[in-house]
Amino acid sequence: MILKEGVETLRPLSSLLDAVRPPTGRGSTLEVHSTPFGCEVFLNAVTRGSVCGVVGNRPSLLLTDAATALGSEGGPVFTEEPNKELIGIVVCSVSWCRGEWVGLTLVAPLISVLSAKLRVAPEKPSRPLSTHPLQEVLTQVDECTVLVRCGNAWGAGVYLGAGYIVTCAHVVKSYLSNKLSIYCRGINETAIVRYKTPDKKAYDLALLFTNPQRLDHMQPAKLSNIPAEKGESVLAAGFPYYNEYDLTNLMPTITSGHVNTVSPSMIQTSCCVQSGFSGGPIFRITRPKNVVEVIGIIAINVTSDGGACFPYINMAVPVTVFSSLLAQYILEKDETKLKAIENNKEMIQSQWRLMPYRSKI
Repeated sequence: MILKEGVETLRPLSSLLDAVRPPTGRGSTLEVHSTPFGCEVFLNAVTRGSVCGVVGNRPSLLLTDAATALGSEGGPVFTEEPNKELIGIVVCSVSWCRGEWVGLTLVAPLISVLSAKLRVAPEKPSRPLSTHPLQEVLTQVDECTVLVRCGNAWGAGVYLGAGYIVTCAHVVKSYLSNKLSIYCRGINETAIVRYKTPDKKAYDLALLFTNPQRLDHMQPAKLSNIPAEKGESVLAAGFPYYNEYDLTNLMPTITSGHVNTVSPSMIQTSCCVQSGFSGGPIFRITRPKNVVEVIGIIAINVTSDGGACFPYINMAVPVTVFSSLLAQYILEKDETKLKAIENNKEMIQSQWRLMPYRSKI
């Protein structure tokens, strides 16, 4: 009798397992239904976002930039229209990691949760993750984005070809006393610093060099010569979370957003940016061929005087201020080209300190 009651209790879960679908892959669009703060006024609120990353092979967790709030936990997560299939539930809407607010939502794939609860063996062969129609875009991002580690600090970098990588100066701040390493698609290689902007000075850039033969599986990034446009859709790539003991399948976390403001020395975007994105690229996708171009290098996100971090407000260095200088250096090895990247204008320095420029008039 007890066994029968137990079986009856699990029957609804078995029916639900038959109804859910495997989780979608990185880059796919998700739709989250929830009731933020448990308030009836917000009943069945709908938000949309992209799958930024996956954890595990099955997988066991999805990371999405769909905006959620406290009280969204347990909310169903669906694929995008027209099919709109149930794939998961929200397990964490708001969290803190390394002293900063994580602006991403954790989703548990129901097929993994229910299979574990019902002790059902995974399907053989397992159903593959459905991929985003723009899979070639994700491939281009993966092929030019690298993880940069220097001591206890880490960030991202953009591969320029010929063994050169551009990143942020603050990522490699301690390179004189710590090992500097590059990780990309299963490769771990030591790097050296060819140039680094002085501390706390625009544009916070560094040029690294490593053995180009070890990066022959990577593709040089295409740096755009067209300035960013206010309102255009963009992607950001970085490495906020990764398993340092398993870097074989290392892939960047990718978030989506828009360009909020543009100036000759700074791009502000609404992409979700955490620690580990510094030095990473801001991409635009050129249509109709879906070619990925780098328009900026992520430098900082906004932090209040009280230490609160705002991951959806971040700044990037426009590639138009340094791309031609780096290209000339790579060809000619003329170090004066690198020195020219430094900017001593008071207006630019004030802008990078997020201070209003005071006119001398």
